[in-house]
Amino acid sequence: MYQLTLNELERFGFPVNEVELVMPGDIDLEDYLTSAFNVRSRLFFSLTKQYRVVRVVDDYPKFFDIYRQFDVPNRIGLLRPKRFTPQEYFTHGATRVIKEWKQLYEGTSL
Repeated sequence: MYQLTLNELERFGFPVNEVELVMPGDIDLEDYLTSAFNVRSRLFFSLTKQYRVVRVVDDYPKFFDIYRQFDVPNRIGLLRPKRFTPQEYFTHGATRVIKEWKQLYEGTSL
């Protein structure tokens, strides 16, 4: 699952060299696919116990409900225009929506 995630990030154009990903260690791909929201919520809860999370970038609008619950101040939606609209990200709690990761450096949004 770790390599699949790196491949997906690379496909979206994110720089993946020297990246540290936090992954659910005891959850297999089948579990994740059948209960992604619950798995993400549990993982994020444990993550917030170890780190102060100030920014999240995600391409799935419904996960922003989780990030909003944990008061993450900077919640950035990476737009997948064939599947979602910018409004779907905002409705679920995104504070900003971008088309590509380079906009993170530029500070621009849609």
